[in-house]
Amino acid sequence: MNKPPHSTEEVIRIMLIDDDPNQTELTTYNLKRTNRSFDIVNASTPKEALKILREQRIDCVVSDLILPGMSGIQLCKEIKSFLNIPFILYSGRESEDITEDLFSACIDDYVRKEPDLIHYNVLTNKIRAAVSKQSNKIR
Repeated sequence: MNKPPHSTEEVIRIMLIDDDPNQTELTTYNLKRTNRSFDIVNASTPKEALKILREQRIDCVVSDLILPGMSGIQLCKEIKSFLNIPFILYSGRESEDITEDLFSACIDDYVRKEPDLIHYNVLTNKIRAAVSKQSNKIR
């Protein structure tokens, strides 16, 4: 894995999937602010995300629930059919509304979009935990 300059942390490549460019920009900025070892690749559609995932090394997927063409849950099922990678659903919906679907899709974690910036720390910690757990499975 690549390492950023002047850091002992390994770079974590994250695919952020959201069709709202403002949300993508805000999330990318705040994830990089909370963890400089994140390298973020953005996709605005499931089709674009699937193409990138087949061509590049990505360590973790963070996806919105509502996407053009398919839901984040459907996208998770599609990705997991060919790639064993952590998938974190990142949505404005209440987790109680989608819990059953989350488990059936094998989504690794869920973070609710909040107006409070502290939730980016939660998202950062969940990404790091999911990638670490995945790395331990591979060893």
